Amino acid sequence: DSINYARNIQASILPSFEDIKHRVNVYNYLNPKDVVGGDFYGFYDLPNGNQVVFLADCTGHGVPGGFLTVIAKALLDKIVLQMKITDCNEIIQNLNIEFRLFFGSDSHKENIKFEGLVITICYVDYQARMIKVCAAGTFIYYSKNNEIIRFKGNKSSVGYEEKLDTLETLELPFENKSRVYMFSDGIQDQFGGASYKRYSGKRVVDSIKATKNLHLENQGEEIIKTWLAWKGNQEQIDDAAFIVFEVIQ
Repeated sequence: DSINYARNIQASILPSFEDIKHRVNVYNYLNPKDVVGGDFYGFYDLPNGNQVVFLADCTGHGVPGGFLTVIAKALLDKIVLQMKITDCNEIIQNLNIEFRLFFGSDSHKENIKFEGLVITICYVDYQARMIKVCAAGTFIYYSKNNEIIRFKGNKSSVGYEEKLDTLETLELPFENKSRVYMFSDGIQDQFGGASYKRYSGKRVVDSIKATKNLHLENQGEEIIKTWLAWKGNQEQIDDAAFIVFEVIQ
């Protein structure tokens, strides 16, 4: 039927990370609340040998969220592949511009319905031996010297403001052997457990810490297994997406 066809269309914008696993270890998880959803992720394998890895959470879930993922992916393709912009901050700045243009958002018009997303962009630079990260409207966790650290990113989301402030860029030298953890808010906002409480950022961090010595893919599996056990039979409240990756040294 039509909704399953929509699922197939949305699945077509999700790449196979197998294509870059010779250079990075990656674990990825996506579980929409409905048949289709507003979370998606992906990567670009660039001509210079570097990579862009991202995770995005569009407004809403279900069919409206699914529409936005396809639009957002097309705009990202334009920015990275056609305009050849690879700087994390510049990708997000241009995505904000393109999103507003797509929806006819003009500060001189009234009753404009703004749509948008939160997104994390990671640029894996093999020449500089560094991972560069920008986040708009969201945050990430990363490992450094056996610690798990939260990078707050910027408060503003994509699509809602005419101009975004310059985004802070986190720089992680390869020598740190950092793992980068990206989540959509459907992970931490899920209710469950014996007392039907929110999973919370603290439980996310606890699950990362408890599994940090495992091989990356095993760690990713355990993090999601812990989350699913917490969720139990409770209704999923939002789309859920998760990526953890590290550069192969």
